[in-house]
Amino acid sequence: MRHKSTCGCQGHWICEYWEKENSKWVKVDAQLDDIQKRHYEIDFDTLNVPSGKFLYAGEEIGIVNKRSDDFNFVKRSVIQDLAALNKIEAELWDKASFMDIDESKNSEASNLLRRIVEITISRRDRLPELRTIYENHSELQISIN
Repeated sequence: MRHKSTCGCQGHWICEYWEKENSKWVKVDAQLDDIQKRHYEIDFDTLNVPSGKFLYAGEEIGIVNKRSDDFNFVKRSVIQDLAALNKIEAELWDKASFMDIDESKNSEASNLLRRIVEITISRRDRLPELRTIYENHSELQISIN
């Protein structure tokens, strides 16, 4: 999933896996080496990233100006998160037609984006809901180039 680090590594990707025994998502940052950890003053276990150290793209979308390029970048990240949760490994340049929709002129798209954000930032296991949304909306499906 895509996240923005509060430690300065903006636009940084980390992974998550569902820990069934404890019924929780565990965030893992396998990219940061010892040099980066020192540089960014990382003071936590990168194989079990605590809450609050990274923002989900869905959390960022409420922060950025809806008329900015940042909003489009974050919206793209939300859709890529959705794809990742549906076992589609997208690259930065892969896209879905939904990414080009202007939500300010399309209330249905705006409501759908809001629903996806709400589910993707949930701390509960809501994968069945996300799979249903992804499967039923072709405009959300990533075209792998």
